[in-house]
Amino acid sequence: MVIYADVLVSVNILVTYITLIATRVACKVPTNKYFVALSSFFGGIFSLVVFFDGGAVFSVFYKIITALIIVAIAFMPKNIRTYLKCCVLFFGVTLLFGGAMLALCLVEPSNILFVNGTVYFDISLSYLLGSVVSIYGVFLGASYILEKRAFKNELFRVRVEFRKIKTEFFGFSDTGNVMSDAVTGRAVILAELSAVKPLLSPEEAEFFGSGDFSFVPQSLSGKIRIIPCSTATGDGMLKAFLPDRVDIFSDKTDVKNAFCLVAVTPKKLSTGEYEAIINSRILMKESAYEK
Repeated sequence: MVIYADVLVSVNILVTYITLIATRVACKVPTNKYFVALSSFFGGIFSLVVFFDGGAVFSVFYKIITALIIVAIAFMPKNIRTYLKCCVLFFGVTLLFGGAMLALCLVEPSNILFVNGTVYFDISLSYLLGSVVSIYGVFLGASYILEKRAFKNELFRVRVEFRKIKTEFFGFSDTGNVMSDAVTGRAVILAELSAVKPLLSPEEAEFFGSGDFSFVPQSLSGKIRIIPCSTATGDGMLKAFLPDRVDIFSDKTDVKNAFCLVAVTPKKLSTGEYEAIINSRILMKESAYEK
């Protein structure tokens, strides 16, 4: 079979894209569509290794390195735990796809070539473009249906700016978080202290980490709110601050300059998957609510 470089790269861009989308669904990590596209492009370029015979050891090593690069570009993981989770799921999806390709090779060996984890279809350019448009249409339809759900079990990237310093972390939308400031009406994002610590001085971090409400650092004067909260274990109070700006985004959601406060807790909210719980009303962009 004659292998054409342009078809090889195009097919593997599509395959990488589909694999990344499947991985994103499995690990529930928000991505940037432009970085996913860039990562898919690199996946297509990396497939050119099929023209180089470096042996089995080189092939395995090359595949591992390229997979790590592709995952890093597509998911931009915030921490090593999330990165490893994405890598494991990406390898799992890739193995499933590889098994499917081997099965197809047995059914239609004359039109499909699968070498060292790289797939090549001996098809026309028009057929390839038609397949890309069809698959993209399926994903658009699936995304539209998923958007009808109220952000259930979805993770978001939360970017907080405070005194010209920015930090970013993952947040989880929870309809159970109905906290808001009684004075301003701002909804509240509950964040782990470790997530917002880059924004704070050591004195301010100690203030948010303690249970003492009697003393507020001078640097936080006019920026602090006390938020009442209720949990399964009883009622309590949380310290919150007024950020300069909060942006929340995922593939399907983009909330800029959200109308909210950031409450801080020294407790862990998850086992590492997310570091904040978002009031779902923020994501609904209710203009009346913001007023």
